[in-house]
Amino acid sequence: LLGEGYAATINDKEYIENSFLWEFWRLGVLSVLFWLMPIGLCTYYFVLLRERRGETYQLACGYYFGVVLVYVQTATNPYLTNSIGLCFVLAAIFALRTLAVNQAPAASLAEPPAPALAPAQ
Repeated sequence: LLGEGYAATINDKEYIENSFLWEFWRLGVLSVLFWLMPIGLCTYYFVLLRERRGETYQLACGYYFGVVLVYVQTATNPYLTNSIGLCFVLAAIFALRTLAVNQAPAASLAEPPAPALAPAQ
C-alpha cells in the first residue's frame, strides 16, 4: 500500500522506464492514484463538454486526447513525470476547466438577455 520507499532498488536498478510501475514500487497505491488524478479531472471536464458541438468541443477534443496520449506514452517512458508532459497536462486541465465552466449552452445563446430593471412608468 505504501511502497518500498525511494531508496529501494529493482534488480539493482534505481530507476525503471515504466513510470507507473516505478511509482507503485517506490510510493505505493496512493502515488499511482495521485498520478491518475489529472486524467480523471480532464475526463470530468470533457464529459461536461460532450453535449456541446462545434468549435468548443473540437478544441476540448484536442486537449483531452493530447492528455490521453501523454498517459499512453508514459507507459513506456517517464513522460508524465517530466516537465514536458506535466506542463501539457496542467495546461489541458486549466483549458478544459475554462471551456466547461465559462461556456454557456448553445440554446441560451439565441435568447436575448432579460432586462435588469423594469422601465419606469
